[in-house]
Amino acid sequence: MVRLASALAMAALALAPAVGRAATATVLNSSPLWADSQSYHACTVVNVSASTVNVTIELVGANGKVIATTPTAFVALTAGAITEVENANPYIGLARCRFTVFANPAVAVPPSVRANLTVFHSISAEVFQTYAVSEAR
Repeated sequence: MVRLASALAMAALALAPAVGRAATATVLNSSPLWADSQSYHACTVVNVSASTVNVTIELVGANGKVIATTPTAFVALTAGAITEVENANPYIGLARCRFTVFANPAVAVPPSVRANLTVFHSISAEVFQTYAVSEAR
């Protein structure tokens, strides 16, 4: 009985450091930019780290309501991958992007991404002009 208790205590000690290591998240926000009926907001993020990063992207209106978001709880971006969220229905007014980057506690180096909000103007079906860009911080 003492051996069993001792073995359980050793196992608990071995596992204890892992208990407090939950995934942490970093939230980045862009400044708000204006889009009119001839333009649209696009939230873009690129993974510049060497490992896969989980990211949630949200386009947030001036009233704080989420206008568009990633189709799942998060997008798994492999190293070098880029993804974008834009509003399906044109949103006229100020909007900003919120990027939530989830760190993997098993990876020693924190994830690194670059993210921004861009307002594009549609000149034709295949030609778009950049009106403004706001880097997320």
